[in-house]
Amino acid sequence: MKKDKVVKLKVKAIDDVGNKFQVTLERGEQGIVLSIEKTPGRWYMSSLLNLEALPNRGAGGARLELPNELAIDFGAKWYCVNMKSVMKAALKRICEGGL
Repeated sequence: MKKDKVVKLKVKAIDDVGNKFQVTLERGEQGIVLSIEKTPGRWYMSSLLNLEALPNRGAGGARLELPNELAIDFGAKWYCVNMKSVMKAALKRICEGGL
């Protein structure tokens, strides 16, 4: 079985109390996964990108934007507070062919 490719991003995810965490991208059979190491934060990039493409029906069809604050663990009220920076770095790495 082929080993999945994992790359570390230069940007760090920051939680709501200021802790910094390594962010990785992993290409697997099911797609590219963005992970915040040492946390339960793990999302398929396609899911995060689809969030941006959904129509916002309450605002006359305007697009929903990925929030800058995204729950790492919603039940524990633990959030990544710089998600836009994380996504920008992830998309740049993917587009540059680094994954």
